[in-house]
Amino acid sequence: GALPLEPDLRTAMAKALGPSSRVKEFDRFGINPEIVDKLTEHFIRAERPLVLAGGLPHSGPYATATAVAANLLCLCKAGSRQLVDFGPAAALDRTVSAATMKDLTERMGNGDIDLLLLHEANPVFTLPIPWQVREKLSRVQTIVSLSSCADETSHLAHFVLPAHTPLESWGDYAPRAGINGLMQPVMGALFATRHPGDLLLESAREAGFGQDLALPGFYELLRARWQKKWQLAGSSADFETFWQQGLQQGGYWEMEKVGQRPPRLAPRFEYLLPVPVQDSGSSQGFSLVIYPTIQFFDGRMANRPWLQELPDPVTQTTWGGWVEINPRTAVHRGLAKGDVVRISTAHCTIEVPVLPITTVPEGVIALPIGQGHDRYGRFADGRPANPLQLLLPIIDPFSGAMAMPSSIMIDKTDHCYPIAHTDGSFFQHGRNFVEEEPFSAYLAAVATGRKPVVDVPLPQGFERHRDIYPPHVHKDFRWCMVVDLDRCIGCGACVVACYAENNVAIVGRKQMLLGREMSWLRIQRYFTEDGASIRYLPMLCQQCDEAPCESVCPIFAPQHSVDGLNNQVYNRCFGTRFCSQNDPYKVRRFNWFTFTRPTPLDWQLNPDVTVRQKGVMEKCSFCVQRIVAAKFKAREKDRKPKDGDFTTACAQTCPTAALTFGNLLDPQSRVARLIKDPRAYQVLRYLNTKPAVIYLKRLTQEI
Repeated sequence: GALPLEPDLRTAMAKALGPSSRVKEFDRFGINPEIVDKLTEHFIRAERPLVLAGGLPHSGPYATATAVAANLLCLCKAGSRQLVDFGPAAALDRTVSAATMKDLTERMGNGDIDLLLLHEANPVFTLPIPWQVREKLSRVQTIVSLSSCADETSHLAHFVLPAHTPLESWGDYAPRAGINGLMQPVMGALFATRHPGDLLLESAREAGFGQDLALPGFYELLRARWQKKWQLAGSSADFETFWQQGLQQGGYWEMEKVGQRPPRLAPRFEYLLPVPVQDSGSSQGFSLVIYPTIQFFDGRMANRPWLQELPDPVTQTTWGGWVEINPRTAVHRGLAKGDVVRISTAHCTIEVPVLPITTVPEGVIALPIGQGHDRYGRFADGRPANPLQLLLPIIDPFSGAMAMPSSIMIDKTDHCYPIAHTDGSFFQHGRNFVEEEPFSAYLAAVATGRKPVVDVPLPQGFERHRDIYPPHVHKDFRWCMVVDLDRCIGCGACVVACYAENNVAIVGRKQMLLGREMSWLRIQRYFTEDGASIRYLPMLCQQCDEAPCESVCPIFAPQHSVDGLNNQVYNRCFGTRFCSQNDPYKVRRFNWFTFTRPTPLDWQLNPDVTVRQKGVMEKCSFCVQRIVAAKFKAREKDRKPKDGDFTTACAQTCPTAALTFGNLLDPQSRVARLIKDPRAYQVLRYLNTKPAVIYLKRLTQEI
C-alpha cells in the first residue's frame, strides 16, 4: 500500500499474489522478515530500484514465477521502468527450447533422423541421462561433427570434420536487431582445420547442391552479405571503406532499430503465482541447485589447464568438482570436507566430494556444472562429477526448462577425494585486509576533503623516526597500481591473463594439494562474519619501497630498480627461500620443478618472458617486459612513456577496470590522482613496507 500504483497494476498484482500469507511463507523458507522490511523501505525510497530474477542457477520449478514477480516490481515505479529495455528481442530468444531438444532426441531414437550435423555441441554431456542421448545417437544413420576438439559426442560421430575455433574464424553475429557484429580471426589456424562455413559449402557442392553459388568460400560469402548491409545503410563511403570501418569498430549499428521501448502491462494480464508444495527443509531429501561455473560454463572449457587451475571465485577450489552443503547439515550427517557422497535420483547416481560452506542453506545442496567428462582430453577427464546427469526426463511445466529433481538423496561412501583449494580460511579473523566504508561516509569524506592515510612509496613517505633505510630515489618513473575493491567481482580474468603473459607454470592437482601453486596474482575471497556476503581482494607482489624480501636475501636476488620495481634476478637466486619467509603478503612462489609443456602447450609461451627452471623464486614483475617495450617505443618518438601508452596484462584484461597501472611520478596519471581518493589504503600498512599497490575501500550500503 506504500507504492502509488496505477489501478490496473494494483489489480494485476493482487491477482498474481493470491491469498498467500507473508509471515507463513517467511517461516517456511527461513527468511528473516526484518531484512525483507528493510529491503522494502529501500525499494520505496529509491528513485530507480531494479529487481532481478536471477540467472541460470534459478531455472527451477519457480523460475517463471520469480521472473514475473521481479518484472511486476520493476513496473511499480516510473524510474524503474526506464531501466527495463523492451526493445528488439535478443537473438537468444530464438534458441530452441528444452522441449524441442527432447523431441529431437525422441526422433533420433525412432530412427527418423538420417543426417545429424553437430557444431560445437556436446549433447551427450549436457543433456540428462534419462534422455538416453548416447543410445539414441546410435540409431542415426550419419552423424557429422564440425568440432574444434574431441568430446563425448564427437567420439560417436561417423565423420569428424575439424573446424576452426572462433579465434581462427571469420564471421558475423546479430545479438539483437540493429547490432551487426563482425568477427575477424586474431590468429592463423594452428592445425589442419577449416572454417565450418567452408566445410558446409564444399560438402554441398560435392553432394550436388549449390552449384549456382559462384562464391568460392565462406569469406567471400561473408563479404557479399555485408555488401547488402552496405547498400541498405546508404553509406556515402565505398564498400571497401565500409568493410574496413566494420572491422575496426567490430561491426555496424543501425541506431534506429536499437532504441528502447518502455515496459507496460499487457491489457489482459492473467497470472497466479504458484504456491510452493515442497518444503525446502524436507526430511525426505535435499533440494538441488545446479549452476554453471565462471570457468567452464556448461563444461565446454574444462580441458583448458589455465581454467582448471583457476580457483573458483566462491569456493576457491581447483581441479575437480564438489557439492556444497551447509556446515550444520554436514555435521549432522557426519560429513567432512573431501568425503565422497553418492547423490541419487530415481534415474541416476553420481559421486562427488563434499565441501561444507555457508553459501547454501540447510536442506539444500549445490553442484557446479563443468566437470565429469570422460572423453574430453587429459585435463578434463576423470574429475567428479557431471550434475546434469541428475536432471529429470520431463520438461518443467512452469519454466519450460529441463526439470530439476524436487528431492534427492545423499549417502556417504567410504572414499575420500581431497579438495584442492587455495584459500586458508573463509574469514579475515579481524585482520581487515579488505577495508570497507559506508557510501554515506564516503560522500561526507569527499565533501570535507578528507585525506587518505597512505605511506606513498616515494621519498616523502619516509620518516627518520620510523625508517631504518634511506629512501629510494626514482628519477623518471615509480610504477604503481591502484585496485578498486568496489569494482572487483572476483572473476579471476586477471589471474589467467597473468598466467598467459608471464609463462606461469601449471602445477596440476597433486601440487595444488601441497600448496605449491605458482600464480603470481590471486583473488583472495573472504566471507563476512555472518557468512551472508563475500569480499574479494586481488593480491599480487606489492612492489614495496621498503621490501622485507630484499633485506634478507644473501645474494641480492630481489633487487629494487630505479623505476621502483622489486625485481627478481633469476640467475642470482639459488633457492634459500628466505625472501618467502620474510614476505608478509605471501606472493612469492618457489619453483619446485622444471615444469614441462608438451606440444602444443609450448606454443603459448611468451617469447618476451624467461621460462623459469626449478629452484628459483618468482613473482609479479608488473609485466616488466611491457614496461621495457613501452620505453623503446617512446624513445623512437623522442619522449618518455606516458599514461595510457601501455598497461599490465591483468589491468588490460579486467572486465570492470578495477586495476589501474601507471607512473606515480606523473601528476597527470590516473594512479597519481586515485591515491588521493579518501578510500585509498594499503594492506598491512602498519608493517611499514610502503606498498606500491594501493587499494580503494569497498563501499557498502546498510540494509
